[in-house]
Amino acid sequence: MTAGAIARRLIAAAGLGLGLAASAAGVESRPDPDACRALPASYYPIDPEERRPRASRPDEIVVPVAIHFMNADVPEAIRTAATYDEGDKIAKPGQRVQDIWTRQNVRRFFKQDGLINEVLAVLDVRLALVRVEECRYDPGRLRGDGQQVDWIYTPLANRSGARRLFQEVNERYRFTDTPAVDVFLWWSIVDGKPSLRGYGGSVARGGPAV
Repeated sequence: MTAGAIARRLIAAAGLGLGLAASAAGVESRPDPDACRALPASYYPIDPEERRPRASRPDEIVVPVAIHFMNADVPEAIRTAATYDEGDKIAKPGQRVQDIWTRQNVRRFFKQDGLINEVLAVLDVRLALVRVEECRYDPGRLRGDGQQVDWIYTPLANRSGARRLFQEVNERYRFTDTPAVDVFLWWSIVDGKPSLRGYGGSVARGGPAV
């Protein structure tokens, strides 16, 4: 996905007005505090000042961002039996989302002078990466269709329970310590066609950026 595409989806996820503090008011803590774990500091920009969500000049809008690597607990027997052409739906044993979104890629896109902030600079908007974490989930339970797979569909998918799924994702996995745009990164997105590159939507339209 290009930096411009990610930037457009993040702006959409922020509701265009970027009124994050107001939209996150009254947010409760996660129902399961152990659902996600913070990843090491090596995932963040090297300069700790870049992680502070405060403007460096009066006309700058700073958007805090929390990244969630969504790794499904698919049984090993199913992973091992998956065929090569199912690679976009079921990851091979040992593969995780952060094997694609490596430390280098996260920094490349989200640091202060990274690819996304280069695109947003013309709008006087800057992203501040405040959280990077891994979240694990049971796909058979979360998806609602019993499938033990890594791929996910979008909140606007033409299937029963799509909006419910992402409402639960928002409730269980969003970062609640700081008002932020939550970016959920999945193994793949399949919504009537193989391997969509991404989806972005405000909470009012059904769900977060994925």
